[in-house]
Amino acid sequence: MRVRPEPEQVVERIAAMVGSTWPTSEGERQAWFTLMGLPADGEPVPETDGQIHRSVQFTSPASQEWPAIWWHLHRGRFVGVHWFLWAGEDEAETRAAAEHLRGLISARWPAIDELADPAVGFTTLWQPRDSQIDMYYHAPRHDLRPPPTPGVVQLHVDHRDRAAAEEADAIRDQRGRPGD
Repeated sequence: MRVRPEPEQVVERIAAMVGSTWPTSEGERQAWFTLMGLPADGEPVPETDGQIHRSVQFTSPASQEWPAIWWHLHRGRFVGVHWFLWAGEDEAETRAAAEHLRGLISARWPAIDELADPAVGFTTLWQPRDSQIDMYYHAPRHDLRPPPTPGVVQLHVDHRDRAAAEEADAIRDQRGRPGD
């Protein structure tokens, strides 16, 4: 496989994150990112601000062999990170890397939920310790305009309880009920 980062590197980073004490405050998050080899500083993503009640999202550009990282806070607490892996890579390589990564993660932790559709890809959920790992392989799409949207892996690593609280606020917001 020629993709970067390699699936083995991704699962090792996930394992380090899951096996550590999850940060809460901004200072703890910065120290944890440094410990995990992630860029500690980033910029707010203005178009996502306020999409989910009391949440804000940040991003840092790509570094070395890793794509840009995104992270988010909900109610002032660090929730988690996500990446879009292997965007723009050869489709066969991306699909093979996605399947390999899913197998490596499943070898460490049992999958809680899996869905697959050859036309759209697959999604898998794992819940090791206090964490939640969501992996989506988005198969290539032929949108209304060329060129086709290439396949990509969307990978989230979140604190499970904080992600659930964020989701509950989002549902309340959709129903028009403020929650504090």
